[in-house]
Amino acid sequence: VIIYDKTQLVKTLGNTPSSPVTGFSEQRSILFNGKVAVTNGLFNCSFILPKDIRFAPGFGSISLYASNGVSDAAGATPVGISGFAAAIPSDTKGPDIRLFLNDTLFMNGGLSNESPVLIAHLSDSSGINATGNSIGHDITLVIDGAINNQLVLNNAFSYRTNSYQAGQLQFQLPVLLPGKHSLKLKAWDVLNNSNEASLDFWIAPQEKLTISAVRNFPNPFAGSTQFSVEHNQRNTNLFVEIFISDSQGRLVKHLSERVNSSGSRNVQLRWNGDTDSGRKLSRGTYFYRIIVSTTTQQVQHAGQLLLL
Repeated sequence: VIIYDKTQLVKTLGNTPSSPVTGFSEQRSILFNGKVAVTNGLFNCSFILPKDIRFAPGFGSISLYASNGVSDAAGATPVGISGFAAAIPSDTKGPDIRLFLNDTLFMNGGLSNESPVLIAHLSDSSGINATGNSIGHDITLVIDGAINNQLVLNNAFSYRTNSYQAGQLQFQLPVLLPGKHSLKLKAWDVLNNSNEASLDFWIAPQEKLTISAVRNFPNPFAGSTQFSVEHNQRNTNLFVEIFISDSQGRLVKHLSERVNSSGSRNVQLRWNGDTDSGRKLSRGTYFYRIIVSTTTQQVQHAGQLLLL
């Protein structure tokens, strides 16, 4: 369901004498962009109109598209839209914002390849303002502090199914140079309360396999522990092996797994403190070696852990 505000006058740039400045009407402000379930041909959609609607009487439009995986349907119709400042919800808090790269396993300070996809989860009791009707109330992204080059991401946002309070956006970032980078996303709710969130990350070009943040948690551990690795090989088949040895250097456990995901933290293997034969190991210090391989490259990392 996409609901557009009333038309507004837009002018061409008039770049040449033969192309003078010309005005035309366009519906460009989206009041709601979400998904609702259809049951027996019927659906219900509700949301709070943003403060930033065009208050003069007039008609916007509702655009609909539906699919059950076999057949689809579409339609559009004008709808009267107006507003007044009565019964405004008591909401003075800006949206909750959570940022990730490539998938939702990403953690602040993590590793990525040079062309990551930004994922932002936004929620607010009143809804998210993505209309673009009012200057300064857009969903904006600043990369590496370059405020003069901020990006407006209103059109990248949509609500979750059957919700007007929570949704997400996905945005393909430009190619970034190797090294440390930062993002800052600012968003407003429909009552014009704002909030912002930041994300730090490292870029390593995907042509060279790189791993970082190799760890196991918990450590020390008594029951089980989970090994995790960050890498820069999104959408790539990886073969991960973990060799665990005792204090005498004897191999006691071999773990292996093939992984592939859109993110950089999909390498997560669990160990229950047992041997390859299933025997529970005694307390003590153990050493591990993690090897991550593609078809052409291989990197490894060593560490130690304490079994209680």
